[in-house]
Amino acid sequence: MAGNTHLRLAAAVFFIGLVAPLVSHATPQECNTSSRSVDAPQQIKINIVSVEFPTNDTLPDEVRTQLRREIKKHDFSVDVGAPDSDWIGELNDVIVRNVFANAGYFLAQSTTTPFLIRAEAQQRSYAVRIDVESRLLYRLGGLQFENVSVFPQDDLRKLVRLTTGERFDVGKVRGTIESISKLYGTKGYIDATIEPRFDIDDKRQQIDLTLRLSEEAQYRVGLVEINGVDAETKNRLVSRLTPGSVFDSSALESFLDEAGRNVTYNRHTGERTVDIVLDASKTGCVERSGKT
Repeated sequence: MAGNTHLRLAAAVFFIGLVAPLVSHATPQECNTSSRSVDAPQQIKINIVSVEFPTNDTLPDEVRTQLRREIKKHDFSVDVGAPDSDWIGELNDVIVRNVFANAGYFLAQSTTTPFLIRAEAQQRSYAVRIDVESRLLYRLGGLQFENVSVFPQDDLRKLVRLTTGERFDVGKVRGTIESISKLYGTKGYIDATIEPRFDIDDKRQQIDLTLRLSEEAQYRVGLVEINGVDAETKNRLVSRLTPGSVFDSSALESFLDEAGRNVTYNRHTGERTVDIVLDASKTGCVERSGKT
């Protein structure tokens, strides 16, 4: 029993990680300003030629098909001189287990074993075998929210992507959290976080899901600077980013989605304001100037 409890806790922690990061998506994606090596190490491509299962395996055909599809979509490689097996962890712990999580096998534990078929100078060809344990199929039981005050719970329920009795799909849980986070961002709650709690009932093979919110404080628009856009676009942005008004993060998202332009913002946590600079001459992502 103790070993089974350890397995359940380890799996639950892992799948919480699949849902993470559990933070508000109110602000657009931050630029990656980390330094990049000019001379990247030479790569050896890993080619997966087949995906096999044990002869006594009873996985549904649809899950097998999805596993093969997801593995085929992914590009694997290793650095020259690194162990060929370095890619196995990514394959098993991310791709394979993510497929099981989205198919309702919340506590599934998998082992992926590689078999080298052919080794060439710039490519290694492998067959892989996938073994699975703890394959109970879970469905959604109840769903509730905690610590909700900004929006009516009925509004949040409209964003939930699972229905009672449906296979417990971690991907849909993740999508639900993202949608709710974006909703909070439209009202200036850019620090809002959502923590999922899973209450697992093996006998009934169902999971009750609780989404616990930490709504935090509401932000308003501070200083706004807009450069390099036509008058119509500028007027549209200004109308949604009026200093002193509630900060609606979706205004920045639409600007980036439409033009791929650069946004720099500086959050003042003490004043609960956000200074924003939008520049059409720059592209790619959002730069944060920091918090004060």
